Amino acid sequence: MTVDTSPQDRLRELQTRIDIRQAEMKLALMENSLSVYDDYKIVDRSLDDVNDRDEWIPIGFGDDRKRIPFNTEEGLAEIRNRSRTICMMNPYAINLVENRVSYIVGDGLNISAINKDEEDTTDLDDVDTTLDDFRKMQDFDELEQEVVRRADRDGEVFLRRFPMPDGTTEIRFVEPGDVSTPIEHREKGKPYDYGILVDPEDHEKRLGYFINKEFVPAEFITHIKLNVDRNVKRGIPTTFAVHDNLKRADKLLRNMSVVATMQAAISMIRQHDSSSNTSVRSFVNEQADATLYNQNNGQTTNYQALGDPRIIDAPSGVKYDFPAVGMNIAQFIEVLKAELRAIAARVVMPEFMLSSDASNANYSSTMVAEGPSVRNFSRLQNFFKSRMIELYERVVMHAIESKLIDLSLADGIMSREVLAEVMTIEATSPTLAVRNRKEEIDANMVMVASKVMSVQTASELDGLDYEKEQQNIDEHTERVMERMPDLPLPGEGGDPNNPFATEPKDDDEGDDDNEKGDKE
Repeated sequence: MTVDTSPQDRLRELQTRIDIRQAEMKLALMENSLSVYDDYKIVDRSLDDVNDRDEWIPIGFGDDRKRIPFNTEEGLAEIRNRSRTICMMNPYAINLVENRVSYIVGDGLNISAINKDEEDTTDLDDVDTTLDDFRKMQDFDELEQEVVRRADRDGEVFLRRFPMPDGTTEIRFVEPGDVSTPIEHREKGKPYDYGILVDPEDHEKRLGYFINKEFVPAEFITHIKLNVDRNVKRGIPTTFAVHDNLKRADKLLRNMSVVATMQAAISMIRQHDSSSNTSVRSFVNEQADATLYNQNNGQTTNYQALGDPRIIDAPSGVKYDFPAVGMNIAQFIEVLKAELRAIAARVVMPEFMLSSDASNANYSSTMVAEGPSVRNFSRLQNFFKSRMIELYERVVMHAIESKLIDLSLADGIMSREVLAEVMTIEATSPTLAVRNRKEEIDANMVMVASKVMSVQTASELDGLDYEKEQQNIDEHTERVMERMPDLPLPGEGGDPNNPFATEPKDDDEGDDDNEKGDKE
């Protein structure tokens, strides 16, 4: 039997449910606060107890869920997929990523191996040859560009190294979604989260990676992650913080374009004062390019192409209002610029790098050495170079171990640390700052002429090796002198091509001149 309840009873029931819900929320808040206090335990101990590590918090320990916008591998995948979609479809996101690729690695890094000790005469030609062959075989110029592109789009990059028996090395990308902790290991605790095994006592020390359920030791993986702390295992896409801004900017641009298209598509409204509604509808049907019948409501919709300006036919007594006609689209451009400036602020780039509108920007003043964009790009260049150099060192180590590289002290090189004491691998990135060479050279000449700066220092400031340049000058001078013909000195010979040459006088002519002088 159904019992009808009065409105007062229902109201009391709802109030009771609200009170219960509020009590549950307060309880959850208190429990959450208690968990925060538990994370910060105050330990009173003497220095004698330092070696007792059981009660100390492990290095890099912390709950990732309190510092990152995801708490599961599925949440991380959702963030990554959103970024991949917007970096594929949004023109501003595409421009953002491509500009960062161009300024961070450009066409590729220039790699060379040099002796750590200037007095060391060890020949490193085999090392340079190995690195050059490795770069060509792996198409590293393009690979380095993809590394930066993936890092910005996915927030991280995984490169797996495959040492080959002949001493060479193969490199392959690992998709971030393939780095995942197997279900049977997820219950073992935090050191196995997100497909990465870390040292339980040092969360910044990676021990290995789970790739498609295969455990791969960390020495074979180069993991580059962005926008997170060092002890966070996985990276976050660069576009994450400005994802909504990018969507709004793209939507605003699309809406402005649609409104402008509609304004241009309607040329006039044709008023049929003496015609009925039926006759006007018949006339409109005849002008339709296509019709669509809706079986649900039985109505037919006419479609007309918007390629050319349209003429709207209206029956008598019908008024049409077009809000878009009086809309000033130009005012929304300022809103769009504000969105782009917010996006540019996130990546420390000038606005014109996103909009490709340089009408209000001075490139030379923006990309000066002291500018924030140059400093930020320089920092990113050093970040990616250090990761690439680490990879190159492992390639060289494998070549040495496989006797592909024959160094005089190869027997003593047993680790990357020892290798770093013998040689260093240098990487050169694209030039960022715009230089006014004429002003710099003029200033250097004044400094040198005033004996405030040496010629050697001026050469170094311009990126030149003074000793090498002097050697080149001497070689060039010697080469020019070798190619010059032996020309007679002034007054010698009768070469008509030598304006300083004069014909020698005969002795008889000389005597005649003397006789004339005596007679005078």
